[in-house]
Amino acid sequence: MKQFLIWATILIALYAGFTVLNQLYEAANPKHILVAIDLSLSLEPVKSKLPQALSFLKDIPYARFKIVTNSPNRDLKIIQDWDSQLNLDKVIKIPMYTNFSLEEFLNLPELKTADRVIIVTNSPSTALFNKLSHVQVVSVK
Repeated sequence: MKQFLIWATILIALYAGFTVLNQLYEAANPKHILVAIDLSLSLEPVKSKLPQALSFLKDIPYARFKIVTNSPNRDLKIIQDWDSQLNLDKVIKIPMYTNFSLEEFLNLPELKTADRVIIVTNSPSTALFNKLSHVQVVSVK
């Protein structure tokens, strides 16, 4: 019985140690998630549903979020720089009216460095993102 208690104590200590080390590693190396929102007219009637459509991102532990959008002059605008909370309030207040080519999102430097990229668009031409494994397209209906 004594050997079993020693073995069980060592096993529990190892498990607890690995759990603490994993938590420390995840906290020191957060996942960078880029959220790129297409501000075309197709999202205007449903932009209030953005928080609900992106609610699955809240379940990702140790994540840092950056939100970018397109602008009428074809530049990309940073709405939120890397932060631990995804804040869509500013995006919902922006009037969505501009035409935009999704290929512009492919030029983002963060697209190559982010661990995960979420493209929010209602555009039917999203096939160009299919070859990128870390990119997910979200439609808001």
